[in-house]
Amino acid sequence: MLLLLLAACTGPAVTDEPGATCPENPGAVTADGPPHTVLLISVDTVNRDFLGVHHPEWDTTPTIDALFAEGVRLDNVLVPRGLSAVSMATMVTGAYPVTHRVRDNEPPEAGGAGIAAGVETLYQRFGAAGYTTYGWLANMCFLLDGDPAVQHRSCQSDDEVPGTQQDVGDARLATEAAEAIAALPTDEPFFGWVHFMDPHDPYDRRDPWYAEFHPDTYEGALQDPTEAELLAVSRGDTPYGDDDRRHVEAIYASQLRQTDEHVAALLAALSAAGRLEDAVIVIAFDHGDELARRSGYFFHGCSPYNGVMASTFGLRAPGRLPAGEVLANWVPSVDLVPTLLEVAGLPFGGPGEGRSLLSNVRGCIEPQHPAFFERGSETAGVILGNWKYILDPKAGYSKCKHYDGELPFPGAPEELYHLPDDPSELTNLADTRPEVAGVLRTQVCNWVRANDWSDDPENALLVACE
Repeated sequence: MLLLLLAACTGPAVTDEPGATCPENPGAVTADGPPHTVLLISVDTVNRDFLGVHHPEWDTTPTIDALFAEGVRLDNVLVPRGLSAVSMATMVTGAYPVTHRVRDNEPPEAGGAGIAAGVETLYQRFGAAGYTTYGWLANMCFLLDGDPAVQHRSCQSDDEVPGTQQDVGDARLATEAAEAIAALPTDEPFFGWVHFMDPHDPYDRRDPWYAEFHPDTYEGALQDPTEAELLAVSRGDTPYGDDDRRHVEAIYASQLRQTDEHVAALLAALSAAGRLEDAVIVIAFDHGDELARRSGYFFHGCSPYNGVMASTFGLRAPGRLPAGEVLANWVPSVDLVPTLLEVAGLPFGGPGEGRSLLSNVRGCIEPQHPAFFERGSETAGVILGNWKYILDPKAGYSKCKHYDGELPFPGAPEELYHLPDDPSELTNLADTRPEVAGVLRTQVCNWVRANDWSDDPENALLVACE
């Protein structure tokens, strides 16, 4: 009924666009039995516009692009929040934050929450199926400490290994993972999760790639931009011209390019161990970065917009999934876990917030279901079809880096965007398309009310949805 109503509101049915790209020769399902090797590779803070498949001018991700080409690319994945621990927990549970209970980046010992008891992770599910499980994380390492915990744990977070710089930590993780893969007995089923920190801020040049992306001399004020200098741009105290933008974006792209080298090292280790040919490999990203493309804001925690919330995932599974397929409709990242488990022949069994996309992928049929997101407990929204809706009763947000109560990250009580016409979300149609906003507001409020959203009876969203 919702899709029919939206179709009536918008003209063409929402399933008509953007449409899948289907391989000419998708290949039959030939794999027999569960995969021997499953590897989840996730990368922090990747603005998807900088992936090579979306930014062909710069060769930022040749290895990742090749993984996309060898499997199925999900072009429009909506992550649940622009915070690492929150989105990473969804990535490995198939649950929204309100269910897995990780709603900020603080570990339990600092007052935060680990993944809720009874919400199973990928490493627990694969471990129960007889796989040896490994976790190599550059941050948010408490996500590996479930009950039972991952069997082999390595952390290169500054929180656990003080003084670790993110590029150094990433290099150590890549080496550790490659060495562990090489040492595995050839007949041992293996599940691993590797999470790299770069290209998270601070934005630091990575050679030789910065010079490749920015061959001209930069003489501006943001040579090695600090947080304070970027904050001055965000607040409008420092100008930010085209030369500055090219420079900062080239730095960011060079960090992403170095991360791609780490991914290549992992694939080389799998190949040397005889595991690559039939390995199931997922490439995913926890969230993006705004990079001053909206409100002069560079980072992620403040933003509910698609520079942060939108991602592109890849699933490579020879003999199990077609190669070269691209699904372009929006899907929530809660769909990753049930899809991967079905690909591997393992049961999911809940929570029921994510759904497997395997039948969509094998039939090259676009999925069509709502993708929800939040910004803590104060802001929530949904993407369905071509429309994105944000319910933000406080019309701004102050609990994030660089913003405070005197200067909240700007917003509006309701926002509605038609994404094909307005991918940058610059034209709020909530007032001019109230019939669409009303349908999606109902979706968001039903989702909020159906969950243990907040123990605060004055919570702005709960009040707005009364």
